[in-house]
Amino acid sequence: MAARRLVLAAVAYALGTAAQTTPELTLPSPADIEKMICELASQKQVEDKAVDESCQVITEKFPNIKFNPDCKTDVEAVWDAAVAKCPQAQLTLPSPADIEKMICELASQKQVEDKAVDEICQVITEKFPNIKFNPDCKTDVEAVWDAAVAKCPQAQFTVVV
Repeated sequence: MAARRLVLAAVAYALGTAAQTTPELTLPSPADIEKMICELASQKQVEDKAVDESCQVITEKFPNIKFNPDCKTDVEAVWDAAVAKCPQAQLTLPSPADIEKMICELASQKQVEDKAVDEICQVITEKFPNIKFNPDCKTDVEAVWDAAVAKCPQAQFTVVV
């Protein structure tokens, strides 16, 4: 059971690594990047944390800077001006179904699976040389990967006559 949990964790890690290192994968477009940044920046909790941390750094690194009326007010004004430039129709986070679809699309790509399986087995054999697989690491990791992909929702096709 411990080996199965280790393999599942390694699959999740490698999926992220493979997505970053596989040159055949499509990178997000500038519009997609803008959308992600705007969605994040539009969250009040994110803004509050960023403003507080920014003011802390500014006052530590540049103690002679004077704000009118204070750092928090000025940084919030700059933040709000930046968020105001975001496309208003795209200020929603992806739904869990959208996230699942993106993960499933990525995990279903054979080149991603192959690279991830190789990297997972390499990490497992380096970090845990005493783990024994039956018949081998690649076969077991591929089985876990395929079982995970099998849980992905199948695409719904509509036949138009």
